[in-house]
Amino acid sequence: MKKKIVALGVGLAALVFAGCSSIQTASPSNFNGMRVVPSGTPVQHISATCNGLYFFIWPLITGSIENPGLPTVLKDTANPTELTDWVTKHARKNGASRVLDLTTSFSSVGFIFYMKQGCISGTAVK
Repeated sequence: MKKKIVALGVGLAALVFAGCSSIQTASPSNFNGMRVVPSGTPVQHISATCNGLYFFIWPLITGSIENPGLPTVLKDTANPTELTDWVTKHARKNGASRVLDLTTSFSSVGFIFYMKQGCISGTAVK
């Protein structure tokens, strides 16, 4: 009985933290007067993260890109294509014409059921 309760608790915790996404920015005033781009005027530095719970290759619960902080069901959002689209749209919305130093990293933990996390960052420039 105790093992079932622990397994249920771990499963619920995984579901709660599985579908999470966030996007954060730093304005040029946070650059401490440093030149962070070789040309152009920096608009902001953008960093985005998206997590998901997957079964083999199929997404179960992932973070919503349309509504950061909320989960979405059966949609793969923790991948390079979705995250790049998200960051570049955010940059364009804030007046940038390009994004420099776009960097991604992805990791996963588990086997049949596994957690996947994607992170992306770049500097939006006019």
